[in-house]
Amino acid sequence: MIILILLVIAIFIGVFVLIINKIKIDVSSFFKPTLPLARGIFGVYCFTGKQGTGKTYALNKYVRKHCSDSEKAGKVYSNITLEAYRYHKLKNLDHLLSLVNEWDCVIIFDEVLSLLDKDSSLDKLSKKRLGKFLRQMRKHHNIFLTTAQEWLELDIKYRRYVRIQIECSTRPLGKLGGILTEVYYDTTAIKWDQLENEYVSPLISTKICKYEKIYMETYDTEELVDDLS
Repeated sequence: MIILILLVIAIFIGVFVLIINKIKIDVSSFFKPTLPLARGIFGVYCFTGKQGTGKTYALNKYVRKHCSDSEKAGKVYSNITLEAYRYHKLKNLDHLLSLVNEWDCVIIFDEVLSLLDKDSSLDKLSKKRLGKFLRQMRKHHNIFLTTAQEWLELDIKYRRYVRIQIECSTRPLGKLGGILTEVYYDTTAIKWDQLENEYVSPLISTKICKYEKIYMETYDTEELVDDLS
C-alpha cells in the first residue's frame, strides 16, 4: 500500500514538473517502429598545446590504436608523414577538399583551423569550402585529426567545428622518456563561462601515459609541414 501511494505521488510530481516547464511528451511515438541512431567516434578531433607538448605523438598514437581498419581499406589521408603506415599523402588544400564526398575515412591535416583565421592568406571562397567540408565529417562517418598551438586564439565559430579537444602536456624524464597528459573536452557542449570570461567545454576525461618507443618511431618529430593553403 505504501509503495502504491509513493508511486502515485511520484507520478503527480512528474506531471506537475512537466506542466510547470511546458514539456509535452508524444506518448504514441514510444509504441511505433523506429531505426537505430547512427553514432560513433566520427568528427573533428583537435590536439592542442604549444610546441613540444606531445600533440603529434598523441595524434599518431590515436591513429595506430583506433584506425587499423581504415588503413587496411586504404582510407587514410595525411599531410603529416606516417612511418611504416599505409596512407595517401595530402599534397595541398585542394587535394584535401577533393575528399568532400568520401565516407569512412581517417584524415590528418596539421593546423587546419588556422587556415580559417581572419589573418590567414586563404581566400574567402576557399575558407567557405573548408568550413563546409569540416562540418560534413560526422555525417560522412569520417575521423578528422588536426592540431592547434593556440586553441583560445581560434574564432569560436571554428572551435565549434570540433567534436573533441585534446589538450596535451608533456613532462620530460630524460633517459626515461617522458609523461604525456591528455585532457579530453566535449566541444559540442562549449559555452560561455562568466567566471573564466571565455568559452569553455565540459571535461570528459584525463589520460596519463608514458611515452612509448613504438609510437615515437612512427613520425618525424623534426618534420616541417609545408604551408598547403
